[in-house]
Amino acid sequence: MTKVIDLHCDLLGCIEHDPKKLHFEHPDTRCSILQLEAGNVKLQTLAIGALNGKGSSLVGNRQFELYQQLLQKYPDRVGSFSTFTPSSKKLHVMLAIENLVALVEDSESLECVFTRLDQYRSQEKVLYVSLTWNQENRFGGGNLSKVGLKRDGELFLEYLHEKDTAVDLSHTSDYLANDILEHIDKKSLKVRVIASHSNFREVKQDLRNLPDTIAKEIVARGGLIGINFVRRFVGDHRLDFCKHIEKGISLGGENTLCLGADFYGGLNIPKKLIPNLSYPTFQQEFDSAACYPQFVTFLASHFDKSQVQKIASKNVENFLGL
Repeated sequence: MTKVIDLHCDLLGCIEHDPKKLHFEHPDTRCSILQLEAGNVKLQTLAIGALNGKGSSLVGNRQFELYQQLLQKYPDRVGSFSTFTPSSKKLHVMLAIENLVALVEDSESLECVFTRLDQYRSQEKVLYVSLTWNQENRFGGGNLSKVGLKRDGELFLEYLHEKDTAVDLSHTSDYLANDILEHIDKKSLKVRVIASHSNFREVKQDLRNLPDTIAKEIVARGGLIGINFVRRFVGDHRLDFCKHIEKGISLGGENTLCLGADFYGGLNIPKKLIPNLSYPTFQQEFDSAACYPQFVTFLASHFDKSQVQKIASKNVENFLGL
């Protein structure tokens, strides 16, 4: 069975949202450890995220504590990134920050972001950080806005210099994405750029999907683009996955494409936060992390073995220097 590495799921956020119902093995999350194991996922990035507003850093901290509990509760089945090897039999996990407000309140100083992220990084690899979610915050504009990079965002990018944590463009406005790239170049920052869970706008029109200009920049900078499984971003038919992958390859991204399925479940998301949200959220046959063996088989009928292996795991391994 083909080994899988995935760049984004919301297991921690799902459980934190409804801890009385959901837990690490609950199938409603769509990315429980049982489903990840069934999918032969060997390395999974777990996002810590929060919505804008008072108490956002407390939400982020609860999710970090859940991450620690996951490792403590399942030591024989789940390992940290620090113990990952390409031949490992366990499920391994690492962290990402989805929206910097998960680390800092609006009323707090910017130094709090640096201190808290340093704390996380001292205990586990933080693969990437997204400055925003869908809306605007103190760092810049999310994908539902037309706002670019703000001063706090500039200072945060400068903090990331040589930190081995990438900046994620999946939830930026186009304005913010372009400003991030410009600021990295202007200041000669050693900060890698990825889109952890985004598809291609030319294939499926949505502001969460990448325009060609930004996708090309990620490819040129040696980044990653994780294919998102949400119907709203991929389309209603299985062949739509192929269209996004073919598009990525046409942009020079054969060594850039990977998996960032964005599996989540059990959340009641207000439509004002995601205006175009549609149900069911995922295509029926590819609706949880357990689907990966079937998904890989599907890809193998349309792409050569080397391309499938790159998407499934190899491109991420190369990005991580494994």
